[in-house]
This record gives sequence, structure tokens and C-alpha cells, in this order.
Amino acid sequence: MVVHLAEICVCRERSGQGEHGECFAVDAKNGKLTLLNQIPALGEDPCYLSFDKTGKYVLVANYSSGTIAVFPVLADGRWENTRRS
Repeated sequence: MVVHLAEICVCRERSGQGEHGECFAVDAKNGKLTLLNQIPALGEDPCYLSFDKTGKYVLVANYSSGTIAVFPVLADGRWENTRRS
């Protein structure tokens, strides 16, 4: 899990749905999380995620497949599924 601005981003296995990266908005008043979107991790066993220095891209590292997927962060905080890896 990584926190970026007012978002919490998680990579996890969704039971029966495959590996995904998920991005949640955080309500500043009560801390409640709201799912913004989820995208395929484009690899096997996502194990790490990070934002680039600009905060405009999120990178997802996949352990078993040895791949890294890069997703643009949209203005509303969601990740764009561009399928780049």
C-alpha cells in the first residue's frame, strides 16, 4: 500500500478476479475510503507500487512475471488503464 496526496493505492489479489491495482479516495472528514477504480496489474503476483516523482504515473511491479506496468494518474485521481508494460 502507498499513500499519495488524498489517495490510498493498493495492489492485491481479488478473490477469483485476478491481480489488480486499486485506488481509493480518502474522505478528509472521517477517513472513509471510496474505491475510485481498479485496473489489472498486467502481470502475476503484484508486490510493489510507487508513484514517479511528478505524481503523474503509478508503477506496479509484478513478482512472478518479472514485469512492471506503468499507468497515468488522471486529474480525478483514477488510474488510466493504458495496458503499457
